[in-house]
Amino acid sequence: MRENTNGRLQGSKYDKILRENMQFILPGIIEKVLKLNIVKSAELNDKIQITRQKEVDALYMVTDADGVSSILQVEFESSNRPKMHFRMAEYRSMLHQIYDQPINQYVMYMGKDALNMPSKIDLPGFKYEYKLISFSELPYELFLSSDEPEAQLLAVLANFGDKEPAEVIQAILEKIGKGDSDVLMGNKYYEQLRVIVQLRKLDKELEMAMDSVNTFWRKERDVLFKWGKKEGIEKGIQKGEHKKAVEVAKEMLVEKEPLERIAKYTKLSIKEIEVL
Repeated sequence: MRENTNGRLQGSKYDKILRENMQFILPGIIEKVLKLNIVKSAELNDKIQITRQKEVDALYMVTDADGVSSILQVEFESSNRPKMHFRMAEYRSMLHQIYDQPINQYVMYMGKDALNMPSKIDLPGFKYEYKLISFSELPYELFLSSDEPEAQLLAVLANFGDKEPAEVIQAILEKIGKGDSDVLMGNKYYEQLRVIVQLRKLDKELEMAMDSVNTFWRKERDVLFKWGKKEGIEKGIQKGEHKKAVEVAKEMLVEKEPLERIAKYTKLSIKEIEVL
């Protein structure tokens, strides 16, 4: 009984984050995941009331590039629901009674366990199907490349490819922290990330990534301070103090920092750095 209560409480945390971020998350999902060419949309009342009230995650009236209007419903689920096909069919029946429009339904699965929810009903006289998509099959770059931090957070639920989880989480932290680990403290997106990583049980990886971010920025500030204290970074480079830039680059190479990051902060080219 206790476990079920905890599960509901945890699920409500995910729901709260999704609802708070939906206006920033959904446009990217519509374009990059659902592959819909929508040019106009208007959010609809997500409480469908006929004989009983049912609340959906996202419900929009949309118009595509061809001028075709339809109802778009998107649900986010953190666990496999064995009766999801009947639940979605019930939604569809209600929507048909309310709106005289074609209806497109999607369920986005965020859970860690293998996806095994049924997406169709095939019974005598009753056939129905909705579209089911798993975050774990989508490339994490799809979300990390977004300009919206709310969407960048979803990269932790996606497929990491050949990247280690801590490496992907570090990339997320650097984006939502705008390149400064101090910004992360008290950052609402960092707090949301701490909740979302629990869907993948990546709490330890989050700690590792946070340590890496803190270590890098602490060392970088030390290096740049020592260099800038005497001449000033921009002033030194402008005067042609190439030697100082090389010294900083070598020190950052020892710390195994990416070449692109070294180039950014020393103003040396990647080719110059590679031969050091």
